[in-house]
Amino acid sequence: MSAGRNRSASSSTHTSHLRNIVRIITETRLRVYKELIAMKKIDVDLANAVVWIPDSKTPNGIAEVPLTPLAVDAFTDQLAIAGPRRSCFQVTERVRTPGGS
Repeated sequence: MSAGRNRSASSSTHTSHLRNIVRIITETRLRVYKELIAMKKIDVDLANAVVWIPDSKTPNGIAEVPLTPLAVDAFTDQLAIAGPRRSCFQVTERVRTPGGS
C-alpha cells in the first residue's frame, strides 16, 4: 500500500473517531476525559442501549446512562474502530518535558 493510501486510511479513521466522540458527548452529556475516553468495552451494552460509568457519585458507585439511537450508532462504529483492545478509545498521553508545554 502506498504512503498516500496509508495516510488516507489513517485520516478516515481519525475523522470517524472524532465524529463518534462528538456524537456520543452530544447525545449523552458524558464528560470527555473522566467518563468517555476512560470507558472500557465491558461498560457498553448496545443491546440495552446503556453505558455504565464506574466510580460515579451515585449511591451504588455506578451510573447508568441511557443511549439514544444516534449514540448507539456512534458506539457501534467506535467499537469496530477499537478492534480487539479492551478500551473503547485509544488514549495517547502527552509527555511534558521540564520547562516545556
